[in-house]
Amino acid sequence: MKLRGTMTEQAFREELSTSRTILFNDISMRRFLNIIREAFPAMKTAYILYWTPEQGEDIITFLVDIHSVIKIELDRYD
Repeated sequence: MKLRGTMTEQAFREELSTSRTILFNDISMRRFLNIIREAFPAMKTAYILYWTPEQGEDIITFLVDIHSVIKIELDRYD
């Protein structure tokens, strides 16, 4: 499937760009960012792919430096 130049590709790019901005600038994401930096000290960028809010925790899947997909599960209150 080719997406080059399509509205779908533009929408994906905007969503990934927004997720990167949130990850690096939102104080509530600091815990996740610190964990990613511990696991990938040479990380240049990361994007939020999926976010599953559970009752007591958040489960977020990240794309790190275009080559690693990781899933982090953290309690909301700890």
